Amino acid sequence: VADCGVQLQGTLPLDPPLEALVGLRVPFLLFASKRPSAPQTGPFSAGPFLEKRVLNDFAGLESVDETTKRALLDFAYFLTVKDLDSAHRAVKLIKNPRVWENMAYMCVKTRRLDVAEVCLGNMGFARGAAAVRMARNEPEPEARIATVALQLGLLGDADELLRECGRWDLLNKLYQASGCWEKALEVAGTKDRIHLKTTHHALAKHLEEVGDLGRAVSHFELADTHRTEVPRMLFARGKVGDLEEYVARNEDASLTRWWAGYLESKGDLPKASAFYERAGDHLALVRLACFNREIPRAKQMVDESGSLAAAYFLARFLEGMNEISDAINYYASAKCYNHAIRLAKQFGLDQDLMAYALLATQTLCAECAAYFEQKGELEKAVQLYHRGGDVPRALDLCFRAGSAQAEGYVAGQRGSKEPPMFEILRTIASELDEHASPQVVARCAEFFIEHGHFDKAVRLYITGKRYMPAIDLCVAHKVKITEEMADGLTPPKEPGSSGKLKGLFAEKPQTNQAESSQTEEEAKDQRGESKSGGGQKEDRTEVLCALARACKKQGSFPLACKKFTQAGEREKAMKCLLKSGDTKAVCSYANVSRNRNIYILGANYLQAMDWQSDPMVMKNIVLFYTKAKAFEQLSAFFDAYAQMEIDEYRDYEKALTALKKALEYMGKARTPSKEEMASALQRRVVLVETFVQAREAAKTDPPALVRLCHGLLEERDVDLAIRVGDAYALLVEHYYGAQQWDAAYKLLEDMRARQIVLNPYLELDTIAEIHQRAGAGPAPEQLAQQRSQGGGGVGAGGGGGGGGANSSSSSNNPRASP
Repeated sequence: VADCGVQLQGTLPLDPPLEALVGLRVPFLLFASKRPSAPQTGPFSAGPFLEKRVLNDFAGLESVDETTKRALLDFAYFLTVKDLDSAHRAVKLIKNPRVWENMAYMCVKTRRLDVAEVCLGNMGFARGAAAVRMARNEPEPEARIATVALQLGLLGDADELLRECGRWDLLNKLYQASGCWEKALEVAGTKDRIHLKTTHHALAKHLEEVGDLGRAVSHFELADTHRTEVPRMLFARGKVGDLEEYVARNEDASLTRWWAGYLESKGDLPKASAFYERAGDHLALVRLACFNREIPRAKQMVDESGSLAAAYFLARFLEGMNEISDAINYYASAKCYNHAIRLAKQFGLDQDLMAYALLATQTLCAECAAYFEQKGELEKAVQLYHRGGDVPRALDLCFRAGSAQAEGYVAGQRGSKEPPMFEILRTIASELDEHASPQVVARCAEFFIEHGHFDKAVRLYITGKRYMPAIDLCVAHKVKITEEMADGLTPPKEPGSSGKLKGLFAEKPQTNQAESSQTEEEAKDQRGESKSGGGQKEDRTEVLCALARACKKQGSFPLACKKFTQAGEREKAMKCLLKSGDTKAVCSYANVSRNRNIYILGANYLQAMDWQSDPMVMKNIVLFYTKAKAFEQLSAFFDAYAQMEIDEYRDYEKALTALKKALEYMGKARTPSKEEMASALQRRVVLVETFVQAREAAKTDPPALVRLCHGLLEERDVDLAIRVGDAYALLVEHYYGAQQWDAAYKLLEDMRARQIVLNPYLELDTIAEIHQRAGAGPAPEQLAQQRSQGGGGVGAGGGGGGGGANSSSSSNNPRASP
């Protein structure tokens, strides 16, 4: 083709005995062949032979005239180059139906549905054209072409096309329509299982029509339609005996029940009962037993089977026989409580009425409650109103009856258990939830308050989310707030809201003023309300603060800490935690809070602990003061630490280190008296450092020791930095070692003159020896010990001396640690 290049118009297989294409003469192709298609005689019988094959486009049109031949050639050409308009114009004048049919065959081969419609129309094949138009709804093009092939009788082409597009449902229908049932079942069993039962049913109908009833029954069973189709088929042919045999052989309960019903309709009741029993139809068995007036047998069957339908039928039958008690029981067994209640009310069987009303619907409960209310049986009425969902009415009756019962119990039965209505009211109150009416919750709470059940009233207020009245009630009547109650009294966070709790605190609980030790003003102070704003709505923070104060008053300090924390009052929370005495919790809370004041509170608390013997406590004190940047307090702590080292351990080296740290942190402080305090610390550092140098010179440079110690003793404020007795003791020990007894004795007299107790600083033997060597007579301390030993008070003098030393240290050193 000049414009489109080489195009494939069609193919023809070169099968033996054909050897090669020799020529073309429309409508034939000429091939060389080794043997002829028919026997030959004459000189050319040995070959070669020439064989003709018809072109695909001219199959069946070998003898058409030249005009038709030219039109067909043009049609094939234009189809090949995909010029459909020219192809249609080329053949539109052809009137031969055979030509159009052949062209329709070609359209199946070429899968041209549009052209196939034209061909079928020109053939006058109305049914085929309609089928093709309907096939346009199929989504697959192969399925649409398969419809054309099916209308033209090309079953093989239709089979191939449907397999190609995977339309196994259409292929199944094709096999059924063509009578290929084995293939249809194969396709349905492997590819089209959704239509497997449908295929079995269609095959069974076909077998029924051809008279093969045995196979038809089998396929009806495979199609699961045997319960209706097999009886119909056998009845239509008058084979009732075969049907009975089939039912007896089959284990299908539905079919057995149907056959039993048929036998019952024929009046064969014994055989019908046998089949009903085999099918497990207890209702039918009870019905037959009642029909035969076999009531005991009917009751036995109902009791053994537990069938609700059978129980209902028997109850109706017994009601008709006026056996009311049994009828009520079987109505209840059938769960038809409305009929049981109807009969119980009609015949005044109140005990049965109450039992079955509790099992019935809410509407029936309310009706029975009204019945008991009219009869004055209020306890039953309250229970049924509650069960029926009419809680306000139940509470109204409960309050009326409960007040009357409470008055009776107060009058003559104070020592007995509480009135029954209280138990019922407690049950109702325990089932109230956050969705309950606020009026209902408030009324229950008021009732409990009036009768002194404050813990129950608190729980009701919690249920109704009335937090402030509940807290006030706990405070006024000393109701212990547990962890669970505290969680219930904590208002939930409302994202996107201003935090106001709407209408929950307008009312206040009624309190017994005789028992309460609080005035209204004290209650307001605890809630944090102003005198002018007592009636306004409290927000979540106010509720949490009031709850925390209540817990604090009850001694639940950890719980109070938790609630203050939730309210954002971390300092108050820390103070509660300090009162609990839980050091570990205090440290953890301070670390988590990251607040300056809380750090200071924690450090101050730890200073009151035994930080001298616990390095971790001391470390936390320094850490907290450092994080809080409380350098003045930190300086004071190191000052106290230095004094402790001096007073308790005489470790002046550690004391000097601590004083230097105190001076360092005082330099970072921002207090107005910073310079004065730093100067005082610097003076103490100099004095302690001088004494440390004197102690170090005791072995290496005794003259320096004497000079430094005498210099310290001459200082006016030396007792603010060191213990003066330690300086005297150091000099006495030096003179004692140098055997300068007069100098040592003079120092002892100076110590006594300054009212310094000698025992804490010097050994008694040393004092006695100095007195002896100096010729001064017995030492007063030695005489005091002898008097104490002579009086039987061993150890009293030592205790007194120790006390005197401590008193001296404390009086001379105002910065001593607690």
